[in-house]
Amino acid sequence: MYSGLIEHQIKRNRGEILEALRRSLRNNTAIGITIRTSKDMFTTSVLDIENHIDGRVTIVFQPVDLHGYALQRDSYPLDDIERV
Repeated sequence: MYSGLIEHQIKRNRGEILEALRRSLRNNTAIGITIRTSKDMFTTSVLDIENHIDGRVTIVFQPVDLHGYALQRDSYPLDDIERV
């Protein structure tokens, strides 16, 4: 029963991911993130979304996860985020 609900909430395409990240920034809420290259998963909130002149987008996260552990990196290009 819950697996369908959870699957529905997972965002996988670039537009849905960016909207979910903007919502986290706007509402200062936690969000779960999976990084494409390393498959790292963490839960934190968004501090900033940087739009570059060349079209790249960088997401800046809180430097710690939901449990207070330091993240290895606190920013990732949007294209490195596999799902939220």
